[in-house]
Amino acid sequence: MNKVKEFFRRIFKRDSDLPRTVTYKVKKRTGLEITATVLGIILTLLAIYGINQSLNVTENIKNSFVSGPHIAVIRINGTIAANTNANGAAISASLKEAFQNENSSAIVLRINSGGGSPYQAEMVWNEIQYWKKQYPNKKVYALIEDVGASAAYQIASASDYIWVGKSSLVGSIGVIMSNYDITELMDKVGVNDRTITAGSNKAAFSLTQKVTDDQMAYYQGMLNNVHKNFIQYVRDGRNGRLKESDDMFSGLVWTGEQAVQVGIADEVGDMNMLKRNLKIEQVKNYTKVNNGFGNLFSSASTEIGRSMAQGFSEAISEEKHLEMR
Repeated sequence: MNKVKEFFRRIFKRDSDLPRTVTYKVKKRTGLEITATVLGIILTLLAIYGINQSLNVTENIKNSFVSGPHIAVIRINGTIAANTNANGAAISASLKEAFQNENSSAIVLRINSGGGSPYQAEMVWNEIQYWKKQYPNKKVYALIEDVGASAAYQIASASDYIWVGKSSLVGSIGVIMSNYDITELMDKVGVNDRTITAGSNKAAFSLTQKVTDDQMAYYQGMLNNVHKNFIQYVRDGRNGRLKESDDMFSGLVWTGEQAVQVGIADEVGDMNMLKRNLKIEQVKNYTKVNNGFGNLFSSASTEIGRSMAQGFSEAISEEKHLEMR
């Protein structure tokens, strides 16, 4: 450690007893220039990465070489929510462009998501059904990769065919509203809740207040209603292919191989197998992402911080978030 300190001291700081020689000045300037150059390279790489992520440069270059009949791919990755790339508006815009392109022969939804917002999933499900009616000759395939669960599976159920890997995780047809009761902890540490509300149920399911039996019954009924709608979307989308059992809509997750057996998926395969099945080699990516120079640098260091903070903020939030995941 002392050797490291001595090294940097010699580069950046002149000893008081050393003369201001040409050699000293060159060494000092060289050290500063090396540091500035390294920092400049790092910032440049971050900027290039941010531009590529924000403006989708790499995919646009690849797409420019695609001509003639092709498979239109739309990626649905990560949490399905209004503030992520996997949001209803972006996916809907991608669907519109993919269907309307006269050279797109089939649409493939490449799904790798554990779920998210029921509303966003509903929006996408409706859009898929709409465009299928407008272009009945263009089939929609859902290709579930690592995971396609809950809201992501609802979206997949709107397709004509669902392809999965043998070890993909599929299903989880259920609804969850996470919440915690920390009142006993507050009593131990001497914290009092001074929340003021107008409306007897406004603070229902607050972390800091007990839940009444009536409140519990009401919110359970609300979840049951969302679950009922979820089940109906899946039934309508699968159109008689489900082999229903008592566990099918309980929130269980199946492997891809099991999913085919119970009828929530159609075939085991990957993208290469699907291309051979369709006899189409060219693929064009229609996935929309959050663009704009305002988001230019969010893909690098900001995203790391956001990911770390999101888990903590969600864990302590008192808001009632309904999710299918």
